[in-house]
Amino acid sequence: MILTPTRLKGRSMMMSGCGPLMMSGQGGIRHHNDAGDSMSGGVYSHDPLEKSATEDDEWASWIMFVQEMLGASDVVPVRNETGGELAAGTLVYVSGWDNDTARFLITEAQADDPQKLAEFVLEASIGDDENGLAFKQHLVTGLDTSAYSKGDWIYLSDTPGEFAASEGTFPMAVGRVEYVDATAGRAAFALNGLVFRPSLLAAMRVTQMHECGAALTSEHTHSCHTNENATGEVEVTLPTAVAGLTFEFVVQAAQSLKIVANTGDTIRRTVSVSGSGGYIRSSTVGDYLRLRAINSTEWVAVAEYGSWTIDS
Repeated sequence: MILTPTRLKGRSMMMSGCGPLMMSGQGGIRHHNDAGDSMSGGVYSHDPLEKSATEDDEWASWIMFVQEMLGASDVVPVRNETGGELAAGTLVYVSGWDNDTARFLITEAQADDPQKLAEFVLEASIGDDENGLAFKQHLVTGLDTSAYSKGDWIYLSDTPGEFAASEGTFPMAVGRVEYVDATAGRAAFALNGLVFRPSLLAAMRVTQMHECGAALTSEHTHSCHTNENATGEVEVTLPTAVAGLTFEFVVQAAQSLKIVANTGDTIRRTVSVSGSGGYIRSSTVGDYLRLRAINSTEWVAVAEYGSWTIDS
């Protein structure tokens, strides 16, 4: 069963050809309720826009569920059914829902259509009829950035799925180039589904470079930190854990980038957990790490690439 986007009273929703399969309401997701439908000639109507009071309430709940899931998540499970492979770094938007896999369907974004602007970026290629993950904020590696300079802004292109050095028809800045190379280039993407210009994105503090130690605060949440130009170990101290705080780290110099938890907090990487006030570190250029606080004492590596070690 495939749910596709449509609009009602100016609001986005997911629909199917035979009505809603599942609804969100009190008590969580539940199956469609025949008794809430209109009846004609002794037969219940399954028209999703029949406008009965129950139908309206359940559709409103379903719309809110989808919007909350997309709006609150930096990463979402997705499925590619475009007919071809989508490469790492492809900019996409959510175009539907696949109920069989419980994943959002994605399509290549393009700047010449305001209904198809970028919402997420792919960190890795996804083959046709295959599943993967899409990110709102991510450092994507393995790109061809040879036509750019380090720090250049990149924009959503009119060409589906691609980014470019200049603005498209509907201007949308999607990130900045972090490393220039024909095959191993890197770009830091920051997306929120809105059309915005570099002056707005700059306020998000996409990347901060550290040549020596630094102490982060909760105000730095969602920022990215590197050890670019460092000539020795760089130690970055996390703030006291508060659920929801998120930080990203990238090794850009062949020196140890050491992330230390505050006193009383721990850092978890898969099954390994640091001691109280422990650390996680790497010295391999290109390694990437995203830490998120899940409560008042625990940081968890929710995304990573490379050879990070922990002091367990």
